[in-house]
Amino acid sequence: MSSTTASNKYWGYHLALDCAGCNIDKIKDSDNIVSFLNELISVTGMQKWGEPLIQNLQEGPDHIRGISAVQLISTSSITCHFCDYTGEAYIDFFSCKSFSLDAAVSCAQKYFGPRHIRQHYLIRSAQPL
Repeated sequence: MSSTTASNKYWGYHLALDCAGCNIDKIKDSDNIVSFLNELISVTGMQKWGEPLIQNLQEGPDHIRGISAVQLISTSSITCHFCDYTGEAYIDFFSCKSFSLDAAVSCAQKYFGPRHIRQHYLIRSAQPL
């Protein structure tokens, strides 16, 4: 990614983080996940709408079991899924307001301790660019 901050040229910005080798205790801790969401909102300059929905999903194959979280923000949403068995975290941050990509990645590193993060960054616009 060449830019560390999304610009205001487009309708929306979507950062997807695929995190491997996370600290299992941290991704299984709903309080830690809520703290992550709150700090992510703060460091990216967003506004929280309501409380997050946190659900521990323990049905199905081992590799998909874990906590899922959704936090609405005034400019869109943050969604996360944490896999207990594999130590993976999948975090999606979507906003029509620009934000610091580096701040978002650093926040995930701080709260979940992944050994590796793969970043996917999309610029969203329904209009021709």
